[in-house]
Amino acid sequence: MGTFRDSLDTRALRFALAFPLLLAAGFAVCAQMLRNSLPEPVAVMWNADGGTSFAPFGAYVAGAAALIVLFGWIAFLQAVPISRPVVMRRVMMGLGLMVSLFMTTVAAAGLVGQSGAEDARLSHVDPIVLAMGSGAALSLGVVMMFAFKPDPRWTPEDDQALEAERRLAADPDLARDTLRMWVHARSSVFIMIIVSALFPAALIAVVVPWLGALVAAAALVAAGFLFARVRADRGGLQVFAGGAGPGTQCARRRHRRSSSCRRQGSGLRRLGMAAP
Repeated sequence: MGTFRDSLDTRALRFALAFPLLLAAGFAVCAQMLRNSLPEPVAVMWNADGGTSFAPFGAYVAGAAALIVLFGWIAFLQAVPISRPVVMRRVMMGLGLMVSLFMTTVAAAGLVGQSGAEDARLSHVDPIVLAMGSGAALSLGVVMMFAFKPDPRWTPEDDQALEAERRLAADPDLARDTLRMWVHARSSVFIMIIVSALFPAALIAVVVPWLGALVAAAALVAAGFLFARVRADRGGLQVFAGGAGPGTQCARRRHRRSSSCRRQGSGLRRLGMAAP
């Protein structure tokens, strides 16, 4: 039981269970305040001419409250297990808030649209309540995605950071043994790009502006990849095309004069290293 409890974010769990219930209770209280101005029965479905399906007021409120709680729990509880990625938990927490508030908005717009109507068949969903509530649900959900801070958990990235700190503590000179620089192609190469791409793009833009802009943009992107970021340390040499794109890594081998190189992504990955 303790292991299962340790796998859950208890703060997120409390919020995930309590918020939809409180929201449903608030909707029920507000609905009772409109009870005297609503027709009986109330409409639950509409078309362009008005209400098409009807239910008693109590059934409408109970059904709407149940949907608020159900959909809210389905979305919110996806953010509770700490084994899931942090980004996913943030998104699901925000999505849970959006869904809960949107369901409440739809139910409230249906009641407000029928307020003061003699017959529910002549009513419509209130567009102002629906629009304002939907906008608030979307914006508050996005705010929740950024504001929610999941409980911390130990990840492989933490293992890598701890190992890096351990190596640095064991060898303080390690941080000073790293060399970083930027390199680029010869200037004649950039001149050829200007002559062969930018000048024709200017001429093409006179006839077809979007095509000229596309050619110029492609030339600039190609020129950007003629720059490279070089990082050299005790582990070898790393070259990143365009500063962050796929590059080449050469690792120094123990007791060998040759080096082994391979392609890799933009992340920093160390191979075996030893002093010559």
